[in-house]
This record gives sequence, structure tokens and C-alpha cells, in this order.
Amino acid sequence: GILSIHDVAFHVIPSGPYAYDLTTRRPLVDGTAQDAPDISGRDFSGLRAPAGAGTLFIGGDLARDTRGEVMQAFVDEANAAGGPVVVLSAAPRKPAAMGYARYWRNRLRNLGLEARPELVTLTPDTDFAALAGRLAGAGAIFFTGKDQALMADLVAQMEAAGAADALRGWWTSGGVMLADNAAAAALGVSMSAESSASGDQSSDSFLDGYLAMAPGLGLVNAVIEPRAFYDYLYGRLVSHVMADPATPAVGLERATGLRVTTDEVRVMGVEAAIIIDGRYAQTMAVGDNDAFAATWLLIDTFPTGTTIE
Repeated sequence: GILSIHDVAFHVIPSGPYAYDLTTRRPLVDGTAQDAPDISGRDFSGLRAPAGAGTLFIGGDLARDTRGEVMQAFVDEANAAGGPVVVLSAAPRKPAAMGYARYWRNRLRNLGLEARPELVTLTPDTDFAALAGRLAGAGAIFFTGKDQALMADLVAQMEAAGAADALRGWWTSGGVMLADNAAAAALGVSMSAESSASGDQSSDSFLDGYLAMAPGLGLVNAVIEPRAFYDYLYGRLVSHVMADPATPAVGLERATGLRVTTDEVRVMGVEAAIIIDGRYAQTMAVGDNDAFAATWLLIDTFPTGTTIE
């Protein structure tokens, strides 16, 4: 089975005045031990949706399980909401974006989606001013993309044209949405603006300034990193916590997702979610080798079927 662990201390110890006492199990900074913080009031209620918002599904790459629990739950919610369904597909060029949109439309229809979705492409050449109008009348939106560097650029263009405000307003007024893979990353306060995860599997991802970051759409008060276990993206999660300790960094595995409502955040699918939390950290610095120094970060894992609270 998948481990469910909570409130586990995590320290990043680089070269320099940083050490760890194995006897007392305390990090040392300049020779001084740091005691554990008081985390008695710690929770994740800030991840829930605001009052009046629709159900939000956040996928860690659902291509591995297109007939799975997360996809079926979205189809059920979209059918219940009624109205048109939009598949919003991001890619560098329109033919590729349309190809992905058709693929996901067919998967949704095979699961029993009643409406025939409108296919909307999101590329650097999109008319972003007109995009808001195309999304406004939807009852549900399926938002997908694979490249987070491209997605970061597209989010910036959406913000500049007012389409991002329209999407946020649509969701907070009750719209149902599923965002998967790079689109999931775009929902956070900030996001990793990287095309490939291959370089982030090394220890270099723990170096200050290594990871390119960009603002996200801010629908959830977190950073979202899809494919976190499969692509070994722990350095990305730590990088975001170092940049913004007040915002938890959430990693999702493939075929896994979150169902976010005003009442709860539930993990769905076949794997787990991991959270790295810097809200109680005592040291957030950089070592002599430009690697991060962090003490009293906290790690939690949430298998499917559990709630993040």
C-alpha cells in the first residue's frame, strides 16, 4: 500500500554552517540547535475552494488512466451541471492542440459525457481577448496541456488580455473544471516554467536559482507539481517553498488528482499526493555551494481516498 505520513520534519543541509545532530535529532545552524516548532494549529483548510465556487479537479497527468476515477467524477459533475462543455487544449501550434482536444473529447464521451464538447485551442497565436467569451457560457471546462514552460507563457497572455480574470470569475461563480498536467500546474499561485522534467531529477534542482518559475492563475492557494513521484520532482517542490514559504507545494502522481470543493480537498485515483510545507520553517537560506539550506520543513503524504485537512 501507499504510506500515509504526516507532520514529518524535513531538513535540507548544504555545506556551510549547517549540520544535524543525530543524537538529539535537531538541525544545527552556526552550532546552535533548533528545537521543533509548535505545529498544533497546522492544517490545510486554505486549499479548499471559496464559497460559491464550482467543483475543481486537479490532475497529475491522467493520460495513464483515462477511464479512471478522476475522469469519471468530472464527467458526472459536468453532466449534473448541464450546459456546454469546453475542452481547452494547449500546445505550441493549433494542429497539435486540436489533436489533443479531439483525443480528450473522445475519452470524455466514452465515459458518458452527455454534451458534445466544443474544442478550443490555446496557443501563442490564440485570440486571447476573444477567449474569455468562448469560456463564459460553459457549464464545465476540461483544461489540458503538456508543456509547463509554454503554459507559463500562455497564462501571462491570458492575464494581459483579461481571459484569466474571466476564467477565475467563471469558476468562482460555480463552473466545474478539470485541469490536468501542465494545466494543473497553471492553477497554482506560481508554477514551474520548465518544458522537461529530466534535468530536475538531479541534485541541481536543489540549487538556488536553478528552477524557472512564473506566476500561475491562482485558483488554488498552493503550488501544483504534476507527475511529482514519476519524474522525481522533489527539488522543484523545495524550490517553490524556498521562494514562498507561506504557500504549500503539492505534488501529484500520474493517474491521481484532487477534488477541490468548499468543504474538502479529496485525493482520487490510484496513487498519492505529497505536500512540502514551509510555513513553520526556521532557516531558509543558501549554503556555500549555492544549495538550499532549510530546517523544519514538513512533509505529508495523502493516498487516494483520503482528505487533505
